[in-house]
Parts: sequence; structure tokens; C-alpha cells
Amino acid sequence: MSRKKANCEAKVIRPLIMCLYIACLSAFGQANAEKSKTISQSEFEEIFSEVKNWGRWGQKDQLGTVNFISDRQVANAADLVKLGLTVSLANDLNKVEDINNTNFSPLPLPKLAGPFVQKTFSFPTAHADVTGALDRFEIFHHGFAHSHLDGLAHFSWKGKIYNGFHFEIVKDQLTQLGIEQIGEKGLISRGILVDFPRFKNVSYLQPGQLITIDDFLLWEKRTGLKLKKGDILLIRTGRWKAVEDLDEWQFSTLAAGIHPTVAKLLHEREIAVIGCDGVSDRNPSSVDGISDPFHILSLVAMGMPILDNLNLEEVSEIADRTKRYTFMFTGAPLRAKGASGSPMNPIAVF
Repeated sequence: MSRKKANCEAKVIRPLIMCLYIACLSAFGQANAEKSKTISQSEFEEIFSEVKNWGRWGQKDQLGTVNFISDRQVANAADLVKLGLTVSLANDLNKVEDINNTNFSPLPLPKLAGPFVQKTFSFPTAHADVTGALDRFEIFHHGFAHSHLDGLAHFSWKGKIYNGFHFEIVKDQLTQLGIEQIGEKGLISRGILVDFPRFKNVSYLQPGQLITIDDFLLWEKRTGLKLKKGDILLIRTGRWKAVEDLDEWQFSTLAAGIHPTVAKLLHEREIAVIGCDGVSDRNPSSVDGISDPFHILSLVAMGMPILDNLNLEEVSEIADRTKRYTFMFTGAPLRAKGASGSPMNPIAVF
């Protein structure tokens, strides 16, 4: 067989094999969902009530669990800087349309996702030797492709957002819980990396794999570290290593992530912010009839912001090499008044 013919056949066969593989994973994920702690809506609502922080910091509070980050904790986070190593926790913005930045919702709604659009162009000045550059950006940052921060009004439950505010958008902006509330001071605290693939001695968690409270407790026991008040918790599932092996798949239907009951542990430990190289939620959902259950528990009940689609590969390498899984986390959303979230480029400093 000629090399050209073999290459052509490979281009045809490989995608078919990948489709079959992902289909098998999806079927496994669906079957696993039925036998791995799927809970009812009533059980979900019990958890919602148990972890609810409404009124905890007053009826007008707009920061939620970010209130757990005290001035002392910011100073303590700075004390973690010993090596001067810095690493971004974000992906490059995705400019190419793919399966995870297209319109993923089957509902008859306006466009919900898309690739990052950048227009960079030059402009002349009055002096012939001086030319400048300008940019125009368009981004649907929510979804499954771009690294971003979910603000507290990104989801509502029964018409209410965190702290009992009504979910309301007037003149193209939210009336409460806009992302500018977090943007005013940013997020600086102890970052803690829970690297489940390294902990479990695998390259990545399988798409659809479920992470439970027991997984976190076992991680704490073996590492000697403990999740504590004011932490910015980062969960690595190895998503981008999986993409290298499996190619992109429909992440909205099949993603490794945490069980909704993990909200109880995070509430107990008073975690400030959670982030993941996925979207924290496991797909398919672990709650009958409710998609994104952890998002609802985190954003609406607890008032805990969520970082989605981070790239935790480099920080994983540094943490493993230095045997340091805590560091100073720093980052801030755009001060976009009344927005539900923002692109983010967080930085870990060792």
C-alpha cells in the first residue's frame, strides 16, 4: 500500500474509531450515572437548604463566599511565595470553531457560544514614522471552551439568585450580583491544587468519571493537606491530556466532575472559590431532571464563584516537581457592570 493511500485511509478511519470510542465512553458514563449515586430532585433540594448562605453576611451582600478571604488570608497567601515561579491557569482564547465553542444548547434560544473573535488592525498617526495597533474583541465566555469566572448570577433557582435576590436583567445588565462586585478587589488567596490524575496514577480521569467526598478525604489523608477557610480550590481532572489522546468530544454531555454532595464538604470547609479544568459539574448530571446541579448549589445556594475550563497542566507539573500543592492565587474579572461572568487569566505564584 502506498504511503499516500495509507494516510488517506488513516484520515478516514481514525475519526470513526474516535467516534466509536467516545460513544462507548458516553454509554459507560450514562450507565455509571445510574449506579453511582444519582440523586432525586428532592434530595438535591435538601442539599440546597443545607449549604445555603443567604443572609450570612447580611441581606445586601453581593460577594458570597469571597467574604471568607480576609486581609490576613491575603497576607498569608503572599507568604507562600518562595520560588518566584509564576504560571497562568488559563487557556489561550479559542479562535477556531469546534465542538465545544459552538451553539451547544438544543433549546430555541439565541446563540450561546462561539469562538473568540479578534480584530487587530493598524492605524496611522499625524507623524509618518508612527503607526499604532488597535483591537476589537467578541467573546461568548461561558460554556465549555474559554477559561472564565462564573459570577453569582450566572444561574438562578426558582426565580432567585444568591442571597434571595430576584433574577432580573434590565437594559442589558443584571440588577444584582454583577461580576464587577468581585472585580472591585479581585481574588487573592491560597490556591490549592487537588490533582486527581496524579493522585490516582492515571493520565486523566475518564470522561464522565465521578468525584465524591470520599475522594477528597482520601486525598487529604494521603497528602497531609487540608482544604480550609478562604481557599481557592482547583481540581484537575486531566481534561487536556484526555483531549490529546481522544480528540475533542461533546463536553456538555460527557465530563469528569464532582458529585453534588461535594457541596456539603466545601460548605463545611468554607471554601471561597472553586475552579476546574472542566466545569466542576460531572456530565451526565447526577441529579434526576436537573442539569448543572453543582453550579446551582455553588452559585445560588452558597454564593461561591466558579472558574471553568482552566488549564492546570503546567501548574500540575510545577506542583509535582516542587512537591508544593499550595501557592498564591491571584486574578480578577473584568469590571463589567451587571455582567454574569468574565474571561479570566488567573496566575499561580510559587
